[in-house]
Amino acid sequence: MAIGQKANLAFLTEADGINLTPRGLMLGGGLAGLVAVLTIARAGYRVYLPDIQERFGGSLAHKKHFTLERHAIQPYMQQLTRQVEDHPNIRWWPNARMTSFSGHVGSFRSRLSFPDNKWEIHYGAVVIATGAVEYQPTEYLYGEHPRVMNQVGMENRLVDNPEELGDAPTCVMIQCVGSRSPEHPYCSRVCCGAAVKNALRLKELQPRAQVFILYRDIRTYGLKEIYYKKPRDLGVQFIRFEPERPPEVAADGEGLLITVFDQNLKVPIKLKADYLTLSAAIRPHPVSQEIAQLFKLPLDADGFFMEAHQKLRPLDFASSGIFLCGLAHSPKFTEESIAQAQGAAARALGILAQEDMYVGGAVAAVDPQKCIICLTCMRTCPYGVPRVDQAEGVITIDPAACHGCGNCASACPRKAIEVMHHRDKQFLSKIGAIEMEEVPEDVAAS
Repeated sequence: MAIGQKANLAFLTEADGINLTPRGLMLGGGLAGLVAVLTIARAGYRVYLPDIQERFGGSLAHKKHFTLERHAIQPYMQQLTRQVEDHPNIRWWPNARMTSFSGHVGSFRSRLSFPDNKWEIHYGAVVIATGAVEYQPTEYLYGEHPRVMNQVGMENRLVDNPEELGDAPTCVMIQCVGSRSPEHPYCSRVCCGAAVKNALRLKELQPRAQVFILYRDIRTYGLKEIYYKKPRDLGVQFIRFEPERPPEVAADGEGLLITVFDQNLKVPIKLKADYLTLSAAIRPHPVSQEIAQLFKLPLDADGFFMEAHQKLRPLDFASSGIFLCGLAHSPKFTEESIAQAQGAAARALGILAQEDMYVGGAVAAVDPQKCIICLTCMRTCPYGVPRVDQAEGVITIDPAACHGCGNCASACPRKAIEVMHHRDKQFLSKIGAIEMEEVPEDVAAS
């Protein structure tokens, strides 16, 4: 069987070297995007950075001040912003949107649209870090009562105006607002850490404050478990509730009345609170859907970008030359976003550093004598590689862009497309060899 196939094999040759464009494209001006673009620029390569916003910052532009480990965020972000704006290898456009995308690894082309101009860029690799947004709750009187806020609002108050909270405030925090629900089953990962961080800060500023954290499961990932123990030692009360019986919030004059059914005591508990803080979920950025359609990139069930392989290619897309990092991939802590951004930039540099790139031979090829331009291959190819050659009147497939998946070859009604090293003649020889094999007598007797 194998010999029958091998008898019809032909030599595969690599295509001539592709002249790479030693420039990169960075989509996203948040923490991950700034780290990645600086990593590429410092390596000596020019990087384009079109951003849909007027200023850098992304999700950290809303004055998130410090991490759970007490690392200051804003000074670091301001430093990154200055370095990006002043770096000679970085070309930045505010209020820019990408309107087209074409090409293959090492040679991509895109058009950028501005309020009063258009621009075309040519680049060899792209890193996507479009970030995420915080869910704006519609429950628990958020937006209706002045003392109901999210964790970012509480953090800003603790840093900017802690005296407004009073000497002995009663603060209640509700976890998993907008996440771990049937519509959004994923964990937003950073919410528990944000609640613990603000609870610690509040107890340090106002030791007489009473803090209650209403939770389903406390998930302080990795080495952050020790920070969950600290607020318990300081007197922060953790009350667990069942998903089927979430807390109820009602206005009580200037304050709030929160009723929660304690899962352990099996009785409802009423808490009179001065402030209510909601740990809101992290949602995919709306622009991610637009970028996914433009670049033909996959999204997971939750709307975040999906990597090619969780373990083998965690920073790559299935399409070569396109990489991802930051909250666009999934909810994560700041240090995780920084590490992933550096890794994605390194992957992009692996392409930009090459002078020439050779294309393997196991790609699809079109027989122009059989092609009738039925466009079946164009509809079937997940990478959008087949194109109509107007001069020749046939479909052409760029070997540099082809992934050799074989979808077009299997769908072509005229059998005009074959994947090299997987031709029809080779498979027919293999099948014919199976039919010619003689069954041993002892096997037939059994």
